[in-house]
Amino acid sequence: MVKKDSPSWMFWMLAPFFILFVLVVTSYALIQGETISIAAVLVLDLLCILGFLGFFNPIRFKWAIRGAGLIIFLIYVAYLIYMLIESEGKFTASSRRSDTTVFNAILGLLVFGCPGIMVAITGKLPFFFKKNEEDIEDEFED
Repeated sequence: MVKKDSPSWMFWMLAPFFILFVLVVTSYALIQGETISIAAVLVLDLLCILGFLGFFNPIRFKWAIRGAGLIIFLIYVAYLIYMLIESEGKFTASSRRSDTTVFNAILGLLVFGCPGIMVAITGKLPFFFKKNEEDIEDEFED
C-alpha cells in the first residue's frame, strides 16, 4: 500500500526533467556568460526546484507549490510589461499566434498567470480545474 505522503507518479515522471534542466541549461547559461540569460535561467531553476519539492510531497512542501504559482504569475507580468514597452503601447493582434505581442502576453497572463497567483494566494487550484464536487476540498491537506 502506498502512503499518502509518498511521491506520486507525477513526481517520478517529472523529476528527471527537472534535474536535467537544472544541470544542463544552467551550465550552458554559465558558459555563455550573459547576465540576462543567467538571471532568467536561475529563475527557471528555482521554479524547477520548487516543482521538484512540491511534487515530491505536496503536503509537507505546500509552500513550494505556492512559490511556483507566484513565480509563474510574475513571469507573465514581466512578459506583459516587456511587450508593452517593446511595442510602445500599440495593441495589435498578429497574423500568427506564436508571435510575441501584447495580445499574446495578456492571454498568457490570463491562462497561466491568474491560476498561478490563485495557487500562490489560496494554496488551491481555481474552481475551473476541478473535476467534480468531491475535488472542491483542499487538495493539499489530509
